[in-house]
Amino acid sequence: MAWLVRQDSQPLTGSEKSSFKNWLQTSPLHRKAWEEVQTLWSDLDALPAVPAPADKRFSFARKPAWVATMAIAASLVLFFFFPGKTMVVGWTADKATSIGEIRSVDLPDGSIVYLNTATAIDIEFSAERRTIHLLQGEAEFHVARDAARPFVVEAGGGTATALGTVYGVRVNTENATVTVLESRVEVECASARAGDRQREVLEAAQQVSYAPDTGLNPVRQVSLETADTWRQGKLIFEDEPLGDVIAELNRYHHGHIQVIGDTLNRMTVNGVFPVDDPLKAIDALKKSLNLSSSRLGDLLILLYM
Repeated sequence: MAWLVRQDSQPLTGSEKSSFKNWLQTSPLHRKAWEEVQTLWSDLDALPAVPAPADKRFSFARKPAWVATMAIAASLVLFFFFPGKTMVVGWTADKATSIGEIRSVDLPDGSIVYLNTATAIDIEFSAERRTIHLLQGEAEFHVARDAARPFVVEAGGGTATALGTVYGVRVNTENATVTVLESRVEVECASARAGDRQREVLEAAQQVSYAPDTGLNPVRQVSLETADTWRQGKLIFEDEPLGDVIAELNRYHHGHIQVIGDTLNRMTVNGVFPVDDPLKAIDALKKSLNLSSSRLGDLLILLYM
């Protein structure tokens, strides 16, 4: 991106051309990155022009070309790399939380729902059934007993029906995950691969993920001590890849944090971090792993060796 900004502002000098050629030849990853960013910039050319704003306070007319280029680059990062941070779904949901917010919701039947960061639900109760539609995010359900009306959470193309009291459901763009904390839960999902619906009854300390194209994945054991520590305002990681840790911290941060490099993404880390201060967690990781960073305020943070 730095080379793109430099070449977009004005032609390279002879020495700069030589440096750029050497940089391309240093690693195949450099050439691949250069080709990818050029493709992105070519796609941008196809977009319709946006009229300049009337208010000169927001104009780049008196700024160097590289300032405008970097501003556009930052906007592209925000748009393409974490559009899921927007809470458009939450505007029409019955109950929702903003990024970094955790709250509880009392339901009409006496059940309680704990909503994690950037979560939205719709509530549909009838005389025959209690249904929660998890539209986005993650929630933990403490279910009041009512044998006449099943308690069902619909999320990600499947359902999780309470056969007991406490369980959590999380949904993202790839799949949905059900974690049982107490008693049992019946999970059901249509499977394009199997050609029918699949069912699995989970016991306490068990977890399963599912998606409509793959159906139910194998059931796995989880630690009840760390399964829902977000409700206490903590995230606990034990030998987790740094990339996964950062992805989790991103859920609680209004900007975006990105790890640069596959090797660094796979590096395992341990730690206990507060959900209400992701930047504090980043500072701790930088210190313990001796990482460097580049920042666009708190909006975009890049971590690298």
